[in-house]
Formats: sequence, structure tokens, C-alpha cells
Amino acid sequence: MKIKLFTLLALCTVLSFSGCKEDEPSQIPTAPATLSLEDGAVVEELNVELSASGSKVEDPAFDIFYVYYIGKSEDALEETSAEVTLEPYTQYFWCAQAKTEARDGGKTEVRTFYCVPPFSVATDNGDGEYAAVIKWDNGDKFKSVTVSATANHDGYELESQTITDGADSCYFVRKRDASDPTKDNAFVQWWDDEHGIYAEPVVYDFTVEAKVQVGDKTFTLTNRANECILDKQQVVRDHEFNVYRVVTHGNQTWLADDLRATSYINEKGEVVKLEEGKDFAYSTLKSGAKGVLYGISEGDWNGYHYYKIYYIWRSLETTQFAPKGYVLPSDDDFLQIEKEYGVPDVSLEDRFKNKDSAGASTYASCYTYDREHSDMADAYDGDDTGIMLFLSSPYDWEDVAEIPGQGWFNAKPFGLGYPETIEETKGKVVAYITTTMYGKSDGYVSVRALSNNHKGIARVCSNKDLVGYLSLRCIKKQ
Repeated sequence: MKIKLFTLLALCTVLSFSGCKEDEPSQIPTAPATLSLEDGAVVEELNVELSASGSKVEDPAFDIFYVYYIGKSEDALEETSAEVTLEPYTQYFWCAQAKTEARDGGKTEVRTFYCVPPFSVATDNGDGEYAAVIKWDNGDKFKSVTVSATANHDGYELESQTITDGADSCYFVRKRDASDPTKDNAFVQWWDDEHGIYAEPVVYDFTVEAKVQVGDKTFTLTNRANECILDKQQVVRDHEFNVYRVVTHGNQTWLADDLRATSYINEKGEVVKLEEGKDFAYSTLKSGAKGVLYGISEGDWNGYHYYKIYYIWRSLETTQFAPKGYVLPSDDDFLQIEKEYGVPDVSLEDRFKNKDSAGASTYASCYTYDREHSDMADAYDGDDTGIMLFLSSPYDWEDVAEIPGQGWFNAKPFGLGYPETIEETKGKVVAYITTTMYGKSDGYVSVRALSNNHKGIARVCSNKDLVGYLSLRCIKKQ
């Protein structure tokens, strides 16, 4: 009887203890309900922070923390920290597991995401050999790259290119305006009734489309290059919004186009219009290029009255005529160029001082290749026969044995003189006035000219009241 009673008490104790264990809260957390990346997500950054949430645990004495697993295949996941450094254009697999200090919880289903960062694009002009060179990074990762170009002017289209084999650049050859091959490569010029002549740089907008295989998917990425101006031409504008190219030669910075403004801003800030046929005249060359010639002197001559353009330049501190920071060149500014190309240096006085038939000293026109004779004979001293090739435009010069090479100065033969002589001289000569004056009462002004019948540069002096119409070229004020 005692044995049966003991057995019964022991059984009750066991049952009572077992009932207490079943009522204790669980220490095993549930699997995460939410992950930071959706299945199939695309990540553009090369660093990502994984996170999970939504797990629960019955026993409040235990905190939940998460462990992450990542790999390049679903069967090769390795434990990782929450912050992960990625490889570009790679597919990743991952999952998360909730844990407490006491027990491991369940894992989520394995998800995938794709690291597809954007790529950068840059443009280069290939030192003038090409219209443009387009470069992009990560080329070795791409299946193919297609580059297309949109020009801001018709006639300058570039055909799209598709590149494979991991290339990271492509080259576009030069493209001139198909409608007019005589136009400058980098600029379109046209007639505008309001502003006279107008010029705009040819600008390309490049779109680079890359296809890349990332795991089981193919992605198409697109980026656009910065605007690319042909030949790396810098441009400035005057107050009328005329566009001028800028070229740096040695320590000088010149405009590579003649001035085309037909108004100026006076000291009161007022726009003063110049009068066509009096203050200025238009000159149109066979190619269609249009230039503005300015009446430099003031006074009446054979019925024509010329505006005092020259003296506008004498007050540039209070007036605006050219692009800001640019002025008329001096005789010494031209002399610096001439020395570079081997033109003999002569003092200003000797350069223009000649003897008339009576032996008296006079100031007269004098060419570099004939500094001894005011009649401009063929004889010359000093080797300056190539200077025109360096200074003249390759187009529009008439009656020359060979077309001059592309000169950085880009001098176009818009002609000179008076209304009746402009038509006779255009295509044959261009002349630029300087700020250098000399002689009694500064009665003479130094002029530089290029002509089609000589390969030198003319150092001409003229009575400032009889200069007539000339081209104006500007140099940056130092």
C-alpha cells in the first residue's frame, strides 16, 4: 500500500512539472517578415546596407538580432555584415535570419538583387584630328555600346556607332556642313535681318547607350555627354550676341573672327545704332560669308561721310563696342606675330619713312617685302613669304595659285576702301587698323593688310582722315 501511494505521488509530481514547461514562452524568433531589398531589386551604389525587420519572440527577456547571408549564387551564401561592398554589374543572392542569444530562428527565402551602377561619359576633341572623341568607363563590362550624336544645326549630323569587344571610346571624323563645304568647320553663319551677320558654334549632344549582362538579366544604361564644341573653339559674345571664336597664340589671345557689331553702348548705357552706308558697310564673299567693314575716319570725302569709329575705341572705359575685355590691337601686337614668322623688324619711323622724288621725308604705304620702295615693287628683303598661310582663312581668296592653309588668325578678304572699291577688292584683300598713330599731330595710323597677290603682310600707314572702310579685329586686353 505504501508503494502504490509513493508511485502515485511521484506521477503527480512529474505531470505537474511537465505542465509548467509547456507554459513557458518560446525563445525562438520567427523569420523576418520584411527585408530592405525587394526580390529583383536594382542597386546603383557599390555599397549597400542590408536590413531586416518583423521578427517576433515570445520570451521578452531575449532581444532579436539579424544575421545576413550573401553570395553570387543561391547555393554559395556566406555570412556577412549588414554593410556590404559590391562589385559592379553583378547579380547577388541573399537572405536574413533572426536570432536571440538562446536560439536561432528561421531564415527568409533567398532573394536576388542586381548591382548596376551608372557609368560616366566624357568628350574630347582629339586635338583637332577628329570632330570628337567620346570616352566611357567600365567598357570591359559592356556587351555593346551605341553612341549617337545630335547637332544643333542641320548638315552636321554624325552617324551612330555601335562598339563591342569591351572598347571604352569611339571616334567621330570631321564633318563639315554638307550643304556648303566652304563654311568654317566649327561654325554656322547666316544672315539675320535684325543683327546683320550671326554665327553659332556647332555643338553636339552625345547619347551613349550601353548594354550589360548582369546575371540572368540584360540591362540597357544611358548617359549623355557634355556639350562638345568642335575644334575646342572658345567663344565670346558682344552686346548684340554676335558670337566670336577665341584663339590663344603664344601669350596673345585674339578673336578669330572680325568684329560684326553694328551698334555700341555709350557712357549713359544707351544703345547707339550705326548707320549702314555711312558708319559701316556689309561685304558678302562668294562662299556666302558676310562681314562688316567700318568707316574709320570722320569727315566728307567725295560725297561720303564716315563715322568716327576709331575714336569709340579711344573711350572704351565708358563705351562698349566689342566683347568685354577686348580692344583694338596696336602696331606692336601685330609686330609680335610678324617676328614669329620671320618678318624683319624695323623701327616704326623707318618702317613708314620714304623719300619722295624731291628727297623729302614722307609717310607712305610700305610692304614688308619691299620696305625700300613706296611703289611696292616685287623686290623684298627678309623671308616673310609664308605669313599669309598662317594668318588667312582657307576660303574665299580669289586668283591665288594655291588656297592658303587654315590660318589660326582666319583673315577673310572682305575688301577695303570706299563704297565703290569694296566690290572691287573683296576676295582679294583685307586690312586691319591698329591703335598706333604717329606723325605730326598723330596724323597717320598704322594698318596691317593681307592681299591675294603677295604672300607677305603689308605694313601700311595712312592719313587717319582718309582710311575709309576697314575690318576690325580685337585682341584681349592684358
